[in-house]
Amino acid sequence: MRYAPELDGPDLLGWWLRQPDRRGRLRARRPTPPDPVGIRFAFYGRMSTREFQDRLSSARWQRDFAEEVIDGRGVIVAEFFDVGFSRQVPWPRRPQAARLLEALADPGRGFDAVVVGEFERAFYTPGSPEANQLVERHREVFSSYFPLTGQMQVCLGRMFEADPAFAAHYDGIRAGLASWFRRIIDANARAHRIDPHTATWQ
Repeated sequence: MRYAPELDGPDLLGWWLRQPDRRGRLRARRPTPPDPVGIRFAFYGRMSTREFQDRLSSARWQRDFAEEVIDGRGVIVAEFFDVGFSRQVPWPRRPQAARLLEALADPGRGFDAVVVGEFERAFYTPGSPEANQLVERHREVFSSYFPLTGQMQVCLGRMFEADPAFAAHYDGIRAGLASWFRRIIDANARAHRIDPHTATWQ
């Protein structure tokens, strides 16, 4: 079973294809071949408010970013986009995200991986319980190799952002990911009364 977009309103994809990308180039429709070359991606995007954001333009720039991320790696074959749900709402309670989660459990879903238009829209705000839980899980995994304190984790977060090799690795997954990871580590440290600005390797 192949999952196709189910978006209310006008033909979002058709409208998006008629707009120039961020470099000013007109897009050409990219038909999905019967046997797509490379990885088959499902795109997920989200906007929180109907009143203060334009759904079409928000979906457009998020799709632009997603296309850039997977350029040369594969094609988008399915799309899921939630409107009116903040990032604090768990995925199972967002209609399109819930459909995506359901699709992931289906062996015949028709795609191999998920690409998001902008990770902070899909995932967690620094300092949120979900982000803090992710940081604690990260520390737990690293602690299986060597003891990792909260201060040491802050130092790792700085390195992930400042070191060109680490930053290139994380930002190669998604532009800005290294900085976001450092921010959620810092926010979790503050929740444990650790000042990120004075943290040392101890």
